[in-house]
Amino acid sequence: AGSVFQTAEALSLERVLAAVASPGDSGRVKAALATELFGLPGESLQAEGDPEAWGRHAVGFRDYHQLWRRAGFFAMFRRMAAREKMRSRLLGLPGGERRLTNLLHLAELLQQESMENHRGMIDLVRWLCAQRQGGDLSQEAHQLRLESDAAAVRILTVHRSKGLEFPIVFCPFLWNGTPVPDGPVVFHDP
Repeated sequence: AGSVFQTAEALSLERVLAAVASPGDSGRVKAALATELFGLPGESLQAEGDPEAWGRHAVGFRDYHQLWRRAGFFAMFRRMAAREKMRSRLLGLPGGERRLTNLLHLAELLQQESMENHRGMIDLVRWLCAQRQGGDLSQEAHQLRLESDAAAVRILTVHRSKGLEFPIVFCPFLWNGTPVPDGPVVFHDP
């Protein structure tokens, strides 16, 4: 239970999107690089110590900014996630499957909001911030999703003897079947 906007991934994504929206702001870029989505260690962020590495990061955020302008939020998100290897980085962390599910869920909600309400970069970042700070937490679309279907309850329609291989089989209407004929019941076991 809970809202996906109340997760650490929502804060991380907000920082990353703020940096993409303002790629010239080194403070925002550093905040984005320090998130679990990019995973840069703190010492590499101090005072832009390595100008070559810092230049690559700055160029990367400018590229993401231009791609968002040209092709939209989701195209930028997909390229960033692939280029920065977010999937493997998150899956390598404790609770990685949960973190990745949250990130993908947030991206889906942001894309939907972007398309339905024609939100630009800054407006979409503000919307994400507003949701994190107490938006409508009761919306079903914002509720946390299962990170895996392994723990999900599966409901199947069972016909006759199929389904008896499952550890739990619930058959609520067995007594409504074929009526038993009057008279003695005969059984023979050779």
